[in-house]
Amino acid sequence: MSKYQVVVSKIVAKQLSVTQAAVKYEISRRHLHRLLARYHQGGLDALEPQSRRPKTNPAPTSEVVRARIVELRQLLANDGLDAGPSVDHQVVNPPGPAISGQSTQTPPSTSAE
Repeated sequence: MSKYQVVVSKIVAKQLSVTQAAVKYEISRRHLHRLLARYHQGGLDALEPQSRRPKTNPAPTSEVVRARIVELRQLLANDGLDAGPSVDHQVVNPPGPAISGQSTQTPPSTSAE
């Protein structure tokens, strides 16, 4: 049993209050209440660590770019050269004119005419 399962089991069995469990196991009361809510929704198995990975990627790498990276890696590897992440960076961010972070708009005139 994990630490969280033990703590929640003791709270549910009324062996400890939330405050007592927080002090004894050095877990915040807020987190214990979150764990109790997860327990009530899905039982002890719901207390296992959950993935923090996003469910979707808003900006996935396109298949064209992926194919180009694989192609370049194979070419470089065949020539006995390094085909690491720097290749990926060069494909995704090809050399070209630098993009300035400054606005191209001119600010309105502040002088009183």
